[in-house]
Amino acid sequence: MDQYKMVNGKRSLMTPAEVAAFDVSTAEERLPKPKDVNRERDKRIIEGSEFSVEGVDEPIPVSGDLQTMINHLGLSVGIIIETLLSDPAIKSALQDAPATIQYRCNDNMIRLVTPYQMLMLQLAGGQFVGGVFGKSWDLKDNPSGIPADYAEDQHWPA
Repeated sequence: MDQYKMVNGKRSLMTPAEVAAFDVSTAEERLPKPKDVNRERDKRIIEGSEFSVEGVDEPIPVSGDLQTMINHLGLSVGIIIETLLSDPAIKSALQDAPATIQYRCNDNMIRLVTPYQMLMLQLAGGQFVGGVFGKSWDLKDNPSGIPADYAEDQHWPA
């Protein structure tokens, strides 16, 4: 059976010496693997893209790093929660539901909360994160520069 190699993009017959010296394991190591595809996928997600959004004049550049994705998810969930709770019937049903959701807090205690309480906790957490981001933007955009004591509590929401 003849063996072929690619030379300058063209298929070429291998000599018997080339066939004998050919190391299949080395050639297989050079073949792309699923992990290589994953690495490229992750790189492209982190690099992000620019997205056109209805009502915005210019495309918005967005990276796909973990923090950005968490921020987008939190903002989106907050909008959905506020929309749901604006309906009095939905709000009432959620408030009347039993406390069946187990939530383990930072103090390592498990608390039972209602669906309404869980949504309110999500909103409060989102508002806290939004406040921290807002204060960080204020510090970075300060015309006098970032104060030396920027890490002090006085510059951040409680």
